[in-house]
Amino acid sequence: MVDITSETVRSTIRNLEQDQVNPADRDLILRVLQDVLPTLQSTQAADQSESTPSNGGGQPLEVILDRQRAEQDAVRAISQQLTANLDLKLILRSILAQLMNLMNNRNGSQSLRSAQIYLYETGRLNLVAALNTDETEIPPAVPQLQPHRLSYSAARLGKSITITDLETHALFSGSGMSGSAIGMPLKIGSRVVGVLSVERPQPGDFSEEDLQILHLFGNQAAIAIENARLNELVDRTARPDPLTGMHNQRSLHERLDSEVMHYQTAEATQGMLGAQQSFSLILLDLDDFSQINQTYGRLAGDFVLKEIAYAASRALRKTDFLARYGPDELAAVLSSSDAEAARNVATRIQDFVSMCRFNLPDIRQKVLTISIGIALFPEHGNTVDELVVAANRALEEAKSQKQGSVVLASPPTPPPDVEDTGAGNPSPADT
Repeated sequence: MVDITSETVRSTIRNLEQDQVNPADRDLILRVLQDVLPTLQSTQAADQSESTPSNGGGQPLEVILDRQRAEQDAVRAISQQLTANLDLKLILRSILAQLMNLMNNRNGSQSLRSAQIYLYETGRLNLVAALNTDETEIPPAVPQLQPHRLSYSAARLGKSITITDLETHALFSGSGMSGSAIGMPLKIGSRVVGVLSVERPQPGDFSEEDLQILHLFGNQAAIAIENARLNELVDRTARPDPLTGMHNQRSLHERLDSEVMHYQTAEATQGMLGAQQSFSLILLDLDDFSQINQTYGRLAGDFVLKEIAYAASRALRKTDFLARYGPDELAAVLSSSDAEAARNVATRIQDFVSMCRFNLPDIRQKVLTISIGIALFPEHGNTVDELVVAANRALEEAKSQKQGSVVLASPPTPPPDVEDTGAGNPSPADT
C-alpha cells in the first residue's frame, strides 16, 4: 500500500499537468487531488503535533525534563538532610522551603502563600514548622486558627481535605482569608504521624501535578517524623534512671516542654477545638528516706526507692509521666488535669505507697509516707522553670507540715503596681 502524503499529491499533480492524457480524465483527477490536499496537510500537522512529547498542556519535552530534574534535586537535598541531621524542626523547615520553591517556580502552577507541618500524637496536633511565601517563619506557638482546624480534620479522618474557596467554606468563616487550601495527612503505613497544610491566594482546585508533588514531599516529611520518633525512643531507652528504670530528669524537662507547646497550640485554637486544659506537675518526697539510708545502708535504700516508684506508677493513668527527680524525689506530669484531678491522683499515689511493706533488719515492717507538692500550668507558672519552682515551694511547705501532707502551690504574687507604690512619681519633697 502506497503511503499518500501531501508531497505525493503535489508531485502527482505536476506530472498530470505535464503528461499528455485525456483532458477530461486529467481535469477530474486534478480536481480530486486538489480537494484531498488540504485534508492531508491538516492531518499531517495534527500527527506531527501528537508526536511531540508534552505534559497534556502543550509543554514540550524539554520543559517536562527540567521540571523532573528540579523535583529530583529537591528530593535529593531532602534525603541528604534526613541522613545528615537529627534536628526534626530543621529538617521539616527545609522540606517546606524546598516545596515552596519548587511549587512557586513551576510553569503554570499557582504560587503558595504559606505551608505548615504539624506533628500528630495521641490525638494532639502540634505545629513544628511553618513558612510564608517569602520563606519567613511563622511562630509555632501562634498558628493560624482555621488552617489548624483544617489540619486537625485531615489528621482525624486520615485523608486529604481540599478547600477550593476559603471565603465560602465553613472552616474559614469570618477569617477574612481568600484563596484555596489543602490539608494532607502524613502517614507511615496506615498511622497518621503529622499533617502537611498549604494555602494559596487564588481559589480553585489543585492540579494533579500539584498533588503529586505534595504527596512526594509529604512522604519525605513522614519519614523524617518517624525517624525522629525512633531516635527519641532509642535515646530515652539508652538513658533511663539506672536504679528505678524510670525516666530521668532530662526526660522530665522534655515532657514539660512538650506539654507547654501543646497548651499554647490549644490556646490558639480555643473555641474551635474546645477549651484548652491545664496540666499538673506533682513532686513526691519520701519521708524519712535519708534515715533508712543511714541506718540500713544504701542497698536497703535502693530497694525501698524502687518499690515506691513501682507503687506510684500503678496509681497513674497511661497518659501520665513519671520520672526520678532527685535522690529521694519523684516527679509526675499529668496531662489535661486541673487542681481536683491532681489532688485525686496524689491521694491515689499515697494509697498505693501505704500498701507497701518493707522488711528491714531490726524492724519487723516499715511503712513509709510521702509528702507531695502540686503546681498547675499556667496558673502557677507560665514557663517550665516557673512551674518547677512553684512545685518545689509547694513540696517544701508540705514537708514542713506533718508527714504525708499534700499542698497545692499558691498563685504567683503579681508585681506591685507602680502607681500604688508611688514609684517613679517623686513627692514634692523630692523635687
